[in-house]
Amino acid sequence: MRQSALWVLCLALALCTLYGCKIFRPPAGRGVPDNAIAAEVRARIADVELLPVRVFVLDGRVTLSGSVPTQEIRQKIIAAAKSVKGVSLVSDDLQLKKIR
Repeated sequence: MRQSALWVLCLALALCTLYGCKIFRPPAGRGVPDNAIAAEVRARIADVELLPVRVFVLDGRVTLSGSVPTQEIRQKIIAAAKSVKGVSLVSDDLQLKKIR
């Protein structure tokens, strides 16, 4: 009886440990603070083109908005944002417009 109770206790402890690891695992991108991600995305975008692109980051998810003159530049900006460590998703709200 004592041995089976010990076996059940060990099994319960193992299941709780596995379940707890899944629950308390931080979401993607949580290893890098959002403000650091935003700063790095802005720096990489500036390397591509100096354009009025806004960058918003929440939990590693980046939203880009603003105007860009060509599809090629748009794709370069998106690729630059995706290349930043800690970015889990890039949402593209960029608009194609001729910039004067």
